[in-house]
Amino acid sequence: MRKFAKNAAEFQAALYALNTAITTKLKPEMTDWWIAYHIRNEYSDFFRAALPYMRTILEEKQIPQQDAKAIEIAMREINQKARGANASRTPKGLVSWFNKNLPKFQLLLAADQWPARNTTSDLIKVGNFSVHNTVGLSAEEFKFVSSIVEQASQLLSSKFASVLYGDVYVVGQLQDRNAAAWYEYKSDKVYIRLYDRSRALHDLLHELSHRYYRKFTDAHAQRAWQTYHMRLHARMPAMAVQLLRETDLKNETHLEFGDDVYIVKSQAESLLTLTKMKKSTGKTKEMIVDKSSFFTIVARYRATTALFTSQYASTNPEEHFCDSVADFVLNKLNQEQQEALTTIFNL
Repeated sequence: MRKFAKNAAEFQAALYALNTAITTKLKPEMTDWWIAYHIRNEYSDFFRAALPYMRTILEEKQIPQQDAKAIEIAMREINQKARGANASRTPKGLVSWFNKNLPKFQLLLAADQWPARNTTSDLIKVGNFSVHNTVGLSAEEFKFVSSIVEQASQLLSSKFASVLYGDVYVVGQLQDRNAAAWYEYKSDKVYIRLYDRSRALHDLLHELSHRYYRKFTDAHAQRAWQTYHMRLHARMPAMAVQLLRETDLKNETHLEFGDDVYIVKSQAESLLTLTKMKKSTGKTKEMIVDKSSFFTIVARYRATTALFTSQYASTNPEEHFCDSVADFVLNKLNQEQQEALTTIFNL
């Protein structure tokens, strides 16, 4: 609890300092750039104090049910805004964002009055993992998460046993809406949320693979994998052109992009009328697009998913590695990708 008290005091001081800076240093006519310049120190200090404080709340405190949603929103707002702060970007609409969320940030300060988490009902040991229920999951939901951790342990035990340890926290939506799990390198902890049960195992495998990449691979192997990743990117344009030439997209009525399905309603000479549907939510949206541009995007997407394990895997070499490991242990990796993974990392 000493760590919690220290982090709470630092967050309280940083919140007060930023609030004071906004109310005393700024003038109505200032642009976003000048606002960022005048309160840059207080702005950075706020996130530097908020992030570890939020972690200790999740790790040590039992969040009251009536405050759970507000706390989740506050943490998500800080996480998302912190990315811009860490990247030294000029924040947009900082003052309105801060004032809008100030009551939620102040609610975080009440955490020192909350009871400690019940380690009897909110903690399950699965092998060398400690699985923490921070969001009040039902017994059935917590059991499901534990079974996922157990399955991941079995799948990784042969070639990736070094990652099978530590804390796994079940949390709410603390990142982007589609973020189902994440690995925090500095604290060496994994966070997951029950976003999509059908992908929960893959998501956990992916995050544990970040631990392997960061802690148990050497620089030589990482450079070789980066080269392989770049070579796949270099092949994408030619494959997209080939797909456009060989695939009759004009006759397809359902075109998929990950979670999005585009249903072709009608075609004109140069335009398409589409219904865009989200598979995860069922929400739909009507749209009219340029036919040539849309078919080019479809071809690029299919080229990406043909060369990489997923579109997300094409983002950077580390995400590519993590998605590849997950598919490898699930026996979903194609032969070319499997040979590259096992050869480069000597698996």
